[in-house]
Amino acid sequence: MQYHIPNVDEIDFACEFVKAFLYSELTLLNEKILKLSNQERSRSLSFVYNIALGYFHMIPRIESEQLADLVLSVVPYNSKYQFQTSTYMRESKFNENLRMRLVNDIGKLLDLLVKNHLDDVASMKKALEILSLSSIYYGVSKKDNAVRYRYFNSNKKIFKNQMCDERRALRFLAIETMALQIEDFILSNCEPMTHIDEQIVFRLFELSLHQYIEIRRTAQSELFSVLNHYAFSSNMIADRIVEVLKTANETDHDQVKGCLYILLGNDSFFLPTKISWSKMEKLWPSIASVNHSEKRSITNLIQRISHKIEKLFVTKEINQNANEESTRAAITLWCAIESKELETEKPLGEILQHNGQSSVTIINDAYHPGDRMDNAWLTIDGYIPPTTQSEWEQTCFLDKSFHGYYTWPKMIKYSINKRERYSQNNMPEQAAILYNRFIDKNFVKRMTQFMILDHDNVDGQTEFDTIRFAAFK
Repeated sequence: MQYHIPNVDEIDFACEFVKAFLYSELTLLNEKILKLSNQERSRSLSFVYNIALGYFHMIPRIESEQLADLVLSVVPYNSKYQFQTSTYMRESKFNENLRMRLVNDIGKLLDLLVKNHLDDVASMKKALEILSLSSIYYGVSKKDNAVRYRYFNSNKKIFKNQMCDERRALRFLAIETMALQIEDFILSNCEPMTHIDEQIVFRLFELSLHQYIEIRRTAQSELFSVLNHYAFSSNMIADRIVEVLKTANETDHDQVKGCLYILLGNDSFFLPTKISWSKMEKLWPSIASVNHSEKRSITNLIQRISHKIEKLFVTKEINQNANEESTRAAITLWCAIESKELETEKPLGEILQHNGQSSVTIINDAYHPGDRMDNAWLTIDGYIPPTTQSEWEQTCFLDKSFHGYYTWPKMIKYSINKRERYSQNNMPEQAAILYNRFIDKNFVKRMTQFMILDHDNVDGQTEFDTIRFAAFK
């Protein structure tokens, strides 16, 4: 199994390709957007979209000021080691951040399309996808990652070795596991939201209330992706939804319906149970008191939202404040302890509680979670992959990624990464057994039957197993 890492010339060619074709397409869209036909506009935007999918993993995040008032109090979840999004580029080959260029140009394009070409639904859908990619895409999408996980799990089932007493991990499955874990790291390593991301969210929210159903659905789908990527970002649109639901009149049917569809969400995002208690206090009553509740479509949406709340909302403990009468009764019943009684009864209570055994509190100062100098390798910062076979065999791989986050164990065991090579004349006894087995035609025939036939079904009959046959092929 071989993996190709692009060299400097290939990376330079990719950058020249982007400069040659992307800027010309953006210039065409900016200068002749109103003169192009719907098909030409859709073709040009599809071209820009596919280029963005390829080079966004080489472009760093847009530098902008972080939002400070998203939540009142929360533990900081960012690290001093920032995730390096530019996989192959150490220095930018472009004069500007192409993410910011696309945000500006596609934003202007959407304004013109909404104003002059509402019938060009295909172009607006593609522009919305480009806008969300500029904020959250760094070479890996959650959809592609889920497909790879399904493929990986099916391979694990197919290549299960039933001729051995225990499971053995194949080399390509181990490599695939590491690749999936790196993709998970990229998807989960989200930084705090910035003002540019906020503008993208508000733009997607406005188009999520559009009168055209296809545009509204696409904008809502991209909005859910962005809100899922950034923590606490759903708090930004909660107040706007409440405002629309309360102030909407009979002519704002599409806006009310769009807000309710945003509240309904999809399989991975559901706003009514994501936000804080203060937001729920405003949002839930506004859902129940929608002015358009007599319309059948609105009523059905409200019922679907309420059923989803019943299914997904985890009931939390509610502590009610005691009234003044209860407080006065508690003060009356309370028996104050004098200072002498306090000195006598406190040791007595400790004796009864611990049964004569003193409790010892042990504080281990060796545990310091977080980023330290001795666990900097966990961040994959500055890792240079081996280029030769000898360098690869000298590299040690530790499969326990949690080692070193709190403390280090006294003994660390790792597998030896060295491949042994044998010849027919120079072969140890264990390898000779395998060699002699596989040159035996009868053994190969029996093993073939075992690999493609299922002997373990309920009826006790031997059946042809398509999964085993696919693995054998």
